[in-house]
Amino acid sequence: MTLSELRALPGESSSTVAARIAAARAVQAGRFGAGSTTRLNSAMGADEIRRHCILDRGCRALLDAACEKLRLSARAVDLALQVARTFADLNGGGAIRPVHLAEAIQYKTYRRVT
Repeated sequence: MTLSELRALPGESSSTVAARIAAARAVQAGRFGAGSTTRLNSAMGADEIRRHCILDRGCRALLDAACEKLRLSARAVDLALQVARTFADLNGGGAIRPVHLAEAIQYKTYRRVT
């Protein structure tokens, strides 16, 4: 896709984005519960990441390949899982799908380059 084609794509309005964020935060509040000190995916500890970032076979294969090719640290893997969980929440809160994980890994590798 060319830059001019990208520019021509309709974007989401601020109110639409705000509504998706509010819905994702509601999903997270339900996930962690009223008694938890954790409110957002970004605050999850290792145990919570393992509990709430369950990967199917396709996601595990993708993560294994990324770890091998990109030499991701354990911390980088945890961060990618937290971001992938958030992407899934922004799309309704279902399971983490390969597209969510791939985008999270992409952002992680982008941060390395910049």
